[in-house]
Amino acid sequence: MGSKLRRLSVAVDDRISEILERLSEEENKTISDIIRTAIITYAEVAEEPGHVEEIKKYEEFLMGRDHVIVDLEIWIALLDFVNDHGDEELWKTIEDVGYESGIEFKLRGLGLRDVFKHLEYKNILKVKHEDGVTVLVLSSRNETKLLIHYLKGVFKAMNVQAELIPGVRKIVVTEIK
Repeated sequence: MGSKLRRLSVAVDDRISEILERLSEEENKTISDIIRTAIITYAEVAEEPGHVEEIKKYEEFLMGRDHVIVDLEIWIALLDFVNDHGDEELWKTIEDVGYESGIEFKLRGLGLRDVFKHLEYKNILKVKHEDGVTVLVLSSRNETKLLIHYLKGVFKAMNVQAELIPGVRKIVVTEIK
């Protein structure tokens, strides 16, 4: 912020006035500070309009209590253990979970690209579509087996014929028409 401040006059209704006073008290800031922060935040959001929808999606996942945030090192340690000690029953269970998700995706009318976007929102993977090829970029290489089994279940439920080609920290997906 520049060193020279200009005074502006802004008209607000009672509700906004109450909100400003409450925020000022809670955050121990002046109303001017609250308004300046709000304007800067609004400008940042306006620069990337899709960003707000992503934030809402993350909030929806976390508030629904169906998802948790896990430290990447803990996630990797868990996956190392699962990959080393998982038996056929575990991998069948992962496919069953994928099947249940696939039923939900299908009932919601989602296509394969929508499913990948959904998984991207869940921060499970990053999706790259190039020249008709879909590449799922993973956080770590030890997620590959888990995601392949999960996606097999999803594809089965959605009646999608696709080949899953594992790579180093990625899975290439080719849909079979």
